[in-house]
Amino acid sequence: MHEIIKLKSTQENYRKEYLGIKNNTLRKKDMSDKRFILLSEFENGNINNLVIQITNTKTKETFNKIISDVTTYEDWVIISWRD
Repeated sequence: MHEIIKLKSTQENYRKEYLGIKNNTLRKKDMSDKRFILLSEFENGNINNLVIQITNTKTKETFNKIISDVTTYEDWVIISWRD
């Protein structure tokens, strides 16, 4: 079983992410948001299977990828996935 983190992306970034040119995203950390609690759990090794679902804000198309790494730097979270 796995958890899914749902995020939105602009059309240009979505295209790069979908094509595998850009296999990560940067988000402002918000620990009042369940998604960031799950990301923190993954980063700490408490969750093994975490999936990111990216939605194109213009077309509403989506794709799913398996998260390979979560890195926190100050108030930012870098989410990387396997293609």
